[in-house]
Amino acid sequence: MRLDGPPEVKPPASTENVLWDVLALWREGRPLAKKQASKPLTFEEKIDKAIEGTPLAVRERIESLIQGLRSRDKDGRAKSEADLKDYGKAAVPFLLRALGDDDFRKREAAHKFLASMKGDAVEGLLSALKSTDPEIRNRADTLLGEFGKKIGAIKDDRGRLRRLYDPKSGDLLVSTDYRDDGVLVEAKTRNVSFRLQADGKYIRSDLPGTKLDKVAVDGTGNVRFTVGPRNEVEWAPDRTIRFYTDGRFSGGIRPDGTPIPARGFEPPL
Repeated sequence: MRLDGPPEVKPPASTENVLWDVLALWREGRPLAKKQASKPLTFEEKIDKAIEGTPLAVRERIESLIQGLRSRDKDGRAKSEADLKDYGKAAVPFLLRALGDDDFRKREAAHKFLASMKGDAVEGLLSALKSTDPEIRNRADTLLGEFGKKIGAIKDDRGRLRRLYDPKSGDLLVSTDYRDDGVLVEAKTRNVSFRLQADGKYIRSDLPGTKLDKVAVDGTGNVRFTVGPRNEVEWAPDRTIRFYTDGRFSGGIRPDGTPIPARGFEPPL
């Protein structure tokens, strides 16, 4: 016996059950619409969302205190700074927005206060690097650099290395950028970058014609990437290069150019 589809079924009283809509579409032979992937929020959208989600009374208070940071009255300014510290990370979105304010004194005041927040401001400053406002981007980059010169490695809330600075010169050695879903978008060393492409492969800036299947950066700044199906290369921040075959160390090159033999040298994977 041939069945053209499920038997007629009377829907329940509630028409909110989407399963009945799906069943009707199937019976009519109509394709089901695919759920559209949500577009990642921009930096500005994230800031707006965070500020709009703050209770009105708190929002007005934080904005008033930030305004007080630019006061010419020393005691009044000190009072605003002390009170604003009580809000901790909740004040960061407001301060980041103030970095691009038309008022120079307000920008400077926000910059100085973010510098005093140190670790509490890092996540927001990393996000600010993607701002469409060059003033905000430049100030965020400067602040991260100031932090980096003191602590060396800057990690995000997930514990991933985002920036690594030379402890002596303060130069940026390694930086990374990740999508909201955790996928590495870009890794930069001193003079080479690895950028994720639409096909899921990575391109090296010095070898744009070569595609890499995998690129990863560990917590100490080692950048490791695939070269063919069996081989991997690891670049260390000190310019040491290590080679791996099938996951096993197979040799390397020291910063001075001398070779590292595979035998007797087995660094942790």
